[in-house]
Amino acid sequence: MEAGFIGPLPPPDLLRGYEEACPGAADRIIAMAERQLAHSQTLETRMLEAANADSKNDFAEGRLGQVCGLIVALSFIAAGTYVASTATPGLVRSSAEAAWACRRSLPSLSAAVRSRSDLVSVTKLASPQIRT
Repeated sequence: MEAGFIGPLPPPDLLRGYEEACPGAADRIIAMAERQLAHSQTLETRMLEAANADSKNDFAEGRLGQVCGLIVALSFIAAGTYVASTATPGLVRSSAEAAWACRRSLPSLSAAVRSRSDLVSVTKLASPQIRT
């Protein structure tokens, strides 16, 4: 029958056997286990520090994206406000009049259009109405 153990240190009976076979072996085995434990703890600490730094970087990148989005949105709002405030009043009025003229002429246009050639001739007739 074969005996085994789990962990860095053998059971006390086996450790005594090593010490009897080679004086000082028990101390070397215990020192090796202590070094391995310290090494493992150092690696775990470094991994946690790296994960913490990554989460801080992710947060900073997310915040930077939000700030850039805010700047873009405010830029569009400012540009729209500038264009609306400096637009020529006649331009806005003539656009509105053109839209109203087009809306008024739609029923008569749809009744007059019977084919594709009619559509071309009706469009030519309607163009002066829209521009006035």
